[in-house]
Amino acid sequence: MLEVLSKTKLCQGARRVLHLMMRRGIEHRPEAFGFVMISYSRASNSIKAMRVLSMMQKAGIKPNLSICNTVIYVLVKGNKLEKALRFLNRMRIIGIEPNVVTYNCLIKGYCDMHQIDDVIHLIDQMPLKGCLPDKVSYYTLMGFLCRHKRIKEVRELMEKMLKDIKLLPDQVTYNTLIHMLSKHGHGDEASELLEEAEEKGFLIDKVGYSAIIHSFCQEGRIDRAKELVSEMFSKGFSPDVVTYTTVINGFCVVGDVEKARKLLRQMYKNGCKPNTVSYTALLNGLCRSGKSSEAREMMDLSDEEWWALNAIMYSVVMHGLRREGKLSEACDLVMEMVRKGFYPTPVEINLIL
Repeated sequence: MLEVLSKTKLCQGARRVLHLMMRRGIEHRPEAFGFVMISYSRASNSIKAMRVLSMMQKAGIKPNLSICNTVIYVLVKGNKLEKALRFLNRMRIIGIEPNVVTYNCLIKGYCDMHQIDDVIHLIDQMPLKGCLPDKVSYYTLMGFLCRHKRIKEVRELMEKMLKDIKLLPDQVTYNTLIHMLSKHGHGDEASELLEEAEEKGFLIDKVGYSAIIHSFCQEGRIDRAKELVSEMFSKGFSPDVVTYTTVINGFCVVGDVEKARKLLRQMYKNGCKPNTVSYTALLNGLCRSGKSSEAREMMDLSDEEWWALNAIMYSVVMHGLRREGKLSEACDLVMEMVRKGFYPTPVEINLIL
């Protein structure tokens, strides 16, 4: 039960369960106290989390490596890196040597504080202390570098992984980096890694492709995103509705509504049914391109084409008609909206009065 509670913010409940175990003489290991600490940490209460450690000491239970790692995790999560480092020294004094989990927590703490030189120094020192860094150690640092657009250093770090500790980049490495680069707007670099991974025989799944496509759409490079969709088909992947919708929305954002329409039709041909978000994106694109009447006609075909209207769609088209000065049509749409059980907000009503 404590393990389940540690995955929630129900710290008071976790503490009561621990007290009950102690009163009834149920065997409780240091890990039980660690679960309560994590629950407090999730609730952003690192002070009370540390009091649980004092409770454990009063109960006469000796700390082990697991609880020590939990303490360092809690301190790092609470932005108390200096205290975490002091606790590391106390661990060593009582004969508990840190392991890779301990160091990975500290690496995360240094990254959160933007102390990258300290991270690199720590990774260099780990082998000398009898503890080799693992892929998590490197991925944590790579994530920071991606967020701060330091792509050259990511490449250098991949080489360092191989040179220093013979950690070969594998499919997980490439997938992780592709996702991190795409998330932070580095579509070209992610695309290069995709090609490199496939040249080395690694299979990048459609989730990886979708991440790069989303990145290109965010940058407004919709044609490049469309090329990747075609590439997915050539390699036996079927883009899902999220991938298609991302590109449709991208075309609409840059004002190329005709390409968005074509892609919506292509979805049907390829056996992928558009969802509510797909249709909303296209309706919004039409309205922003001054084609609100076409958006209205598209809504009229919804029953015929087996897709359902919702309040957001009505709102999008109503605003489009209003912007184009078609107030009579906008009012008719609001009346239809109400008849179908959707209600405009007071702000929307005021805009068309």
